[in-house]
Amino acid sequence: MNWAIPLLADASPCLRQLVLRELLARPPDDPEVQELDELCPGDPLVIRLLQAQNADGSWEGESVDRLHATSQALTRLGYLGLGRDHAAVQRGAAFVFSQQQPDGSWPLFRSHERDGGNIDGGYDLISLQTSMPLRGLVACGYATD
Repeated sequence: MNWAIPLLADASPCLRQLVLRELLARPPDDPEVQELDELCPGDPLVIRLLQAQNADGSWEGESVDRLHATSQALTRLGYLGLGRDHAAVQRGAAFVFSQQQPDGSWPLFRSHERDGGNIDGGYDLISLQTSMPLRGLVACGYATD
């Protein structure tokens, strides 16, 4: 039995498309991949993410700030197959770029700040302030921007 078959039974067209393309190496012109291309915009996973986007292109997070939540949402959208040609991705990327500092970094995530943002107070996740936004951007096709 092929181990990918149970994944192809999932209700998510985006997951099925990922299985076909990434695990089973089906080409973009494969009829089943093309059919799933048309179904992916209606995937409940995608719809829920798009409905949660704010007018300024950001997403809200329960325990993280908008920059971090937006970076995570872009990573998910990219994983689900949406790229820089999608309007919601463009708005999200514009929000992330608008938060970038002059030195190329991004501000510290509110949920990780200690002692009022004083990094001498023990903040040890400085690499996340830049890697998380970059991960979201790269996942959606902004690797060279």
